[in-house]
Amino acid sequence: MKNRYQYMVNHRLTTLWEDWNIGGAGGGSINHGWAGGPLSLLSQYVAGIIPLTAGWKTFMIRPSDVLFKKIKCSVPLEQGVVILNMDTYQRKINVDCDVNQNFILAVPRIWFKDASLCILNGKEYDIQQLKGIQKKKITFDSEDTQYFYFKIVDKSVKIHII
Repeated sequence: MKNRYQYMVNHRLTTLWEDWNIGGAGGGSINHGWAGGPLSLLSQYVAGIIPLTAGWKTFMIRPSDVLFKKIKCSVPLEQGVVILNMDTYQRKINVDCDVNQNFILAVPRIWFKDASLCILNGKEYDIQQLKGIQKKKITFDSEDTQYFYFKIVDKSVKIHII
């Protein structure tokens, strides 16, 4: 995607166009909706922001930690905007929503491999304590071979694995 779209992204025009080479043989408009298709793929498969129920009443954030060093993604919902900021090297995930929203946050398991401490919304926990978290707004939900899952009922969550 980067190679294919780089010319358009760096161009002085502020839209993505239909023709791969503006003014080339293909012609077409300079603001073409289908050219933005990869944006939805990035939010779903890289940022990992996906609906779990109709109307996004609940959703999951399960970001990929292998493709990018940093991910910043915002997804507009009827209720507000979900914003994900993730820094793989610093092992930080911040999620902000405009409204209180139920969501599942998946934290990459590999981040915990050599970690001893987790700072969750400003409070320190050792790694073993995380699996027992049963707070009003944050609850440990489950795990699989790649992620630890937390149920969040809040506007935001900040996780830093140290």
